[in-house]
Amino acid sequence: MPEILSDLTFAQIALVVLSLFLGGVVKGVTGAGAPIVAIPVMAAIVDLPTAVMIMLVPNALTNIGQSVKFRAALPARGFLLPYLIGGGLGVLIGTAVLTSLSTRGLDLLVACAILLYVVFRLAKPSWALSPGLANRVALPAGAVAGVLQGATGLSAPATLGFLNSVKLPRPSFVGTVALLFLVFSVVHIVSLVALRLFTPEIAVASLLALAPILLGMRAGNRFADRLPQHVFENLVLALLVIMAARMLFG
Repeated sequence: MPEILSDLTFAQIALVVLSLFLGGVVKGVTGAGAPIVAIPVMAAIVDLPTAVMIMLVPNALTNIGQSVKFRAALPARGFLLPYLIGGGLGVLIGTAVLTSLSTRGLDLLVACAILLYVVFRLAKPSWALSPGLANRVALPAGAVAGVLQGATGLSAPATLGFLNSVKLPRPSFVGTVALLFLVFSVVHIVSLVALRLFTPEIAVASLLALAPILLGMRAGNRFADRLPQHVFENLVLALLVIMAARMLFG
């Protein structure tokens, strides 16, 4: 057993496992959300950088599964490649922030932007980002998401907001989210290994975190198959509000 786990009480381990399972349920429904549920719980028990790193292997492996499952539904849109390029560069910057700077100011800025977007979407529910504009803003939007991933382990606020504004149907949405998060996770792992922060001990703990997330995703997938598109979009908005609240008050 990794030393990081041997130092925890049974109650703490049970709480972490429950948070991972619930995070898996949310990810099964929306394609994202496992880190936003699990990282705050783990950060309260260990610390934020360790919690971020523990989620990396589950993020990468579960997103491989969802990318394959929904590969046929991936949208033929020009924003994917520039978003991925911007995101990869952003992860490198965010990883440096994680190791050297406080992320509180970044959290507050992103949370306010999320809430403004949600209010706008509720006021104009039929609004959607045009394909041309989505292509033009994809690179900077991806960079913002990458910085968040590297600094806090949570690129979902930026990624979900961007994809929600494009109004993709659930299969396309989940497949795109999974592909984007997979690339972010791989770049993040490589950068942390290069900095000698992703140790074998943390890698083992990260692998152990995979099982409860997979169980939660299985339950979430069964529920999501019955969701109408408008309900799915509202759930994504609700998830964004929860993320913003966590950033403001976490």
